[in-house]
Amino acid sequence: MTGIAPALTFAGVALVLLSQTAVAAQAGVPTEKACGPPSYCARTDARVEPYPKSPPAIGPAGSIIVDPTFGSRLVRVTDTKTDPRRPSESYSTPSAAEQNSWNTDGTKFYVRGVDGGLWLFDFNPSTLAVHPIGAPNERPVYAYTLPESGKAFTICA
Repeated sequence: MTGIAPALTFAGVALVLLSQTAVAAQAGVPTEKACGPPSYCARTDARVEPYPKSPPAIGPAGSIIVDPTFGSRLVRVTDTKTDPRRPSESYSTPSAAEQNSWNTDGTKFYVRGVDGGLWLFDFNPSTLAVHPIGAPNERPVYAYTLPESGKAFTICA
């Protein structure tokens, strides 16, 4: 692999969060139009873009960069210091379609380490601020709709 892909692969879990203004401008949508459900403002063509000549510099967890090709903002969530007990642990999100790693309002999510350990995070979608909550004793299960109980997530035993 060449270009940006290897850099992002080893950078930890990065959340792709679209900068509404940049994406709307690329899509030819007036920037004063609000992007988000039901208005989809991202580019929808199938044009292939080349990798940039060099990958963007990626800082520690909490760093925000702008994708050089699409203008999307990305925030780095994990790094070598995420879990002091396991330096340089690699993290991922659930890969099955029925597993939801985000709560219903997009303000909490979890990642899992290669050892199976989990980390919960708070997230502010407006500022892209990410703060680790810690490691739960059991796996959180987020619903696709808010349950009547109003709880952000349930714990599976």
